[in-house]
Amino acid sequence: AACAWLPGTPATSTWHGRSIYFVVTDRFARGDGHDDVALQCQGKEWCGGTLRGLRQKLDYIQGMGFNAIWITPVVKQVDWRDNWNGTAYHGYWAADFSKIDPHFGTEDDLLELRKAFTARGMLLMLDIVANHVGPIHSLDHVKQLGAPLNGISGAQFHQLGRQQEESFASYAQHPAVRPGGGREHRQAGRQAGRQ
Repeated sequence: AACAWLPGTPATSTWHGRSIYFVVTDRFARGDGHDDVALQCQGKEWCGGTLRGLRQKLDYIQGMGFNAIWITPVVKQVDWRDNWNGTAYHGYWAADFSKIDPHFGTEDDLLELRKAFTARGMLLMLDIVANHVGPIHSLDHVKQLGAPLNGISGAQFHQLGRQQEESFASYAQHPAVRPGGGREHRQAGRQAGRQ
């Protein structure tokens, strides 16, 4: 479903037997003649890797025997930075799943990349994570993101708690407070059934 908007996306059965190369898009290759050797990435900051840069390196990747590439998300990222988490260079802090982040390029760049893959008989896998959007700590940031996150109620929910023993079997959830004040107990593992 994440690739449905790319015309000509192959059926999943064509992935069988493929050799897949993983690329962190921002860290892999800058396009348009930039010197990747002189690229100075500083920790959690943007480094300048683009979809055009990736397209220019397809000979290199295919020459190593790979016939499919899995890239980190290139959707529009949260335009936000802090000293602890840095920036969204990795692509996993989505703000808008319907747009390409300008750090990575344009929608046309993605379509040109797909055409280059098709011409080579290669497959392109776009990573996407829809269950979290990054280090957002207040509803003000969430509300600024817009759809599909509209309608956040403002209700507070408790995180999973840990018992003394650090194992999956003993990992239990604290009582969660539902919107409206009701209490609901959900526990897992051998703690199940205890209230």
